[in-house]
Amino acid sequence: MVAEEPRVAPPARPEGHPRGRRLRRRPEFLRIYDGGRRLHGRLLVVFVSPGTGSGPRLGITVTRKAGGAVVRNRLRRRVREAFRRQAATGALGPLDFVVNVSPRAAGAPYEELRSELGRLLARAAGLPS
Repeated sequence: MVAEEPRVAPPARPEGHPRGRRLRRRPEFLRIYDGGRRLHGRLLVVFVSPGTGSGPRLGITVTRKAGGAVVRNRLRRRVREAFRRQAATGALGPLDFVVNVSPRAAGAPYEELRSELGRLLARAAGLPS
């Protein structure tokens, strides 16, 4: 007799970051760079501008100085996940964010990256940090 593997229940709601919540086109990035506020951190620079949608949208840039494709994609995934968790609180409002990831973020632990992004997003949204 073969034992069945336990089934894992699906999450109560999807935890992805849908395409509608992402900035993907160059003109969108340029609009935020030119007309938005800039907030500096040790690992990240966050640009913020009033959004055109109903919720927060995110764009991420990571230069080749940060490392190879694997490293850059890992940094993007980490920033996207930290942003998704922050946006789930509903406190960010309809703002557009562009996060420029510094090359020194490649060696930083996730918790440090998450903490800095949370602090910068709170400042950008006008929340107490």
